[in-house]
Amino acid sequence: LPFCALPLLCTGLFASLRTSSAWILPLQPNGVSGGIARSHSRIQVSSSNDAVVDIEEDPAELVDSLIAIGKSELQQHFPFELDDWQLQAGGAISRGYNVITTAPTGAGKTVIGEMALLHAYHQSKSSIYTTPLKALSNQKYSDLCQMFGQENTGLSTGDISINKGALVRVMTTEVYRNIAWRSSTPAASAIGTEQLHENAVVVLDEFHYMGHPGRGGVWEESVIT
Repeated sequence: LPFCALPLLCTGLFASLRTSSAWILPLQPNGVSGGIARSHSRIQVSSSNDAVVDIEEDPAELVDSLIAIGKSELQQHFPFELDDWQLQAGGAISRGYNVITTAPTGAGKTVIGEMALLHAYHQSKSSIYTTPLKALSNQKYSDLCQMFGQENTGLSTGDISINKGALVRVMTTEVYRNIAWRSSTPAASAIGTEQLHENAVVVLDEFHYMGHPGRGGVWEESVIT
């Protein structure tokens, strides 16, 4: 999975899809901090057998294709018109890419996380949305209850556990890291600690916390576990 050094005064979001073939594509909002260069480049693809293959693709055609996918599959779920960079990220998620977005606070990157949750939900697969703070997790739980229904939304912060088996779960990043640790052990399935088997998407909001001196390791471990 990709790592991202985020610009000062920007906040970040990382959406990881647990698929057998993970396409890695960094995205940035056009007009905010650039975008994909409009020239031929190579995209790295990792597969389930750990082999890495380079695929040459025209970024201009790729971007246009992803925007079209985002518009046709995800725009209908939002009552406002999405920007091209949001549609591009949503299209990438629908196509199976792992996505990193960087944008100033208020630019609308949270919408991309919600797109990732919708992508999993419409396949009847579970998803996880993480935040660095309990208060943010509580607020996001309230927001997602309105989007997916209280019966389909859960919350885990260490202090509170609500609807643990919900399709959409909100939790602090530390809680997710601990789940990922337990699920990654060879005996996880046998002893019942494999909680991510049916999980399709993990959204790490406020991804810039990876640079935090005291807590950044939690985000690194969440990505590589």
